[in-house]
Amino acid sequence: MLFLGTDKYPEEDTYSKHCSDFGGYSNAFTSLTATNYHFEISNEGFDLALDMFAQFFISPKFNDTSVGKEMNAVNQEHEKNLQNDMWRFMQLLQNESNPNSALNRFATGSLETLQKDGCVEALKEFHNKWYSSNIMHLVVYSNKPLDETETLVKDLFSPIVNKNVTVPSFLDPP
Repeated sequence: MLFLGTDKYPEEDTYSKHCSDFGGYSNAFTSLTATNYHFEISNEGFDLALDMFAQFFISPKFNDTSVGKEMNAVNQEHEKNLQNDMWRFMQLLQNESNPNSALNRFATGSLETLQKDGCVEALKEFHNKWYSSNIMHLVVYSNKPLDETETLVKDLFSPIVNKNVTVPSFLDPP
């Protein structure tokens, strides 16, 4: 939901178009305990793409139209996975796990689970609570000199607020 516009780059397709224009792509996935956002792009488009990428963590828009489109994309992925044995096994494992465990949950998303009143506000609240520099990790791979890359990264990512978030521990056995 973050790749859909920011305060600095408000158009929802600016980032994906920029990546595509410079021979790259972007994607994201969420595992049980983390979300991974990544992109690949040619050297010529790198600096601007990195700035756009940083803005997703600083000031995402979460506008209703973009969120609605992303809900449909999530639902399509969910429907595609319904016949996938790996996804079905994972959901069975989650359904049968300890009800007090964080593992016991619906792990993907469908229109039924996502189209709820207040969804956009819930996304904003989640971002405001959990997107904190002290629990994030960034890996940058570039052919630029290390000093230049380090300066660029510090300039672009230092505005991400450290909210002193503590990652919850999941002590209940699954």
